[in-house]
Amino acid sequence: MAAAPRWLAPGGAVLFEAGADQVRSAVEVVRRAGMVPEVQRCAERDATVVVGTVVG
Repeated sequence: MAAAPRWLAPGGAVLFEAGADQVRSAVEVVRRAGMVPEVQRCAERDATVVVGTVVG
């Protein structure tokens, strides 16, 4: 994750699924990498995705 901002264009994003018990840690990993974290939840599919967006 730490390398993602180097190979993503400004405004680019990385997305990954995380379990409910992993979301807090995943958001922190994204934040430490210098990206803006966002959590999206789909109740219909019982899925949680963490999005990390490169600022710029």
